[in-house]
Amino acid sequence: MKHFKIFSLYLVGLTLTIRVSTRLATASIEVPFLSDSQRSSLRHHLENLYNEFDLLIRNKKVDEADLVKQGRTVTALKIYERIPFSPKLKELEKEIRLSAKKAKIQLQPFQLRESSHRPLIPMPKTLTFQDGYFRPKVSQLVQEHPFQLHVSGPLHEIEAWTRSWKENLMRLVELERVEAIQRVTTKNHSSSEYYVIRAQTFQFKKTEFPKIIPPQAADYLPQWAIKNPESFSRQEPILWDLVVRSEKIRPAALPLYPTRGKFLLEGARIDFFLSKATP
Repeated sequence: MKHFKIFSLYLVGLTLTIRVSTRLATASIEVPFLSDSQRSSLRHHLENLYNEFDLLIRNKKVDEADLVKQGRTVTALKIYERIPFSPKLKELEKEIRLSAKKAKIQLQPFQLRESSHRPLIPMPKTLTFQDGYFRPKVSQLVQEHPFQLHVSGPLHEIEAWTRSWKENLMRLVELERVEAIQRVTTKNHSSSEYYVIRAQTFQFKKTEFPKIIPPQAADYLPQWAIKNPESFSRQEPILWDLVVRSEKIRPAALPLYPTRGKFLLEGARIDFFLSKATP
């Protein structure tokens, strides 16, 4: 703990000189040296950390502007009307019935089906610096609501009606990929024009992007460097300069990570919508 306090004083004071009261006790301690490969790796990590903070600060206004542009895209495409944050299944049924009526398709009961048992992977609460390129999985973003429709009419007209959903329905609905439209023959429905349509709609989950926690420069240093910062600063002035510079701008960079998180989350939602809404 004593050595960690000494190390902290180095960073706060931005100085390479600390008077150690226990000179006699520490004078005999042999301080290790970095190998060439260790020095190269450490420099790589420290430069990346500094550049990350520096670019985040420099691009603050650009990142905020990009977030505004994303909002305009969401509004223009009506993404949250087409994939809302709540089920709104009654509204969907009403919209489908109106659409079927216009297409002269006879629609019977609207039935919900059990959601597929896809493994649920919870959104992590935090991300480390190394996870900065994390992209949420579909199951972390979206809740699927499968349903089936009982309809009657000529098959070609039913198929044409389902193809029109992307353009004519406000709510985003898609057919299942395999045998989405099946002919049904029962005692009550012996007609060859009676079909069951399997489809699904979507709901965005109310979630937040994980909190990004970048490391401190000291996290990359070997233990002997943390315990003997004065010796390390003399041996590796270039690396020590990167440590000091990174910690100096760190407080200005930390408040900017939530903007990045919002941008990444919104981008993932837009990407999902486009993957479903475009041909």
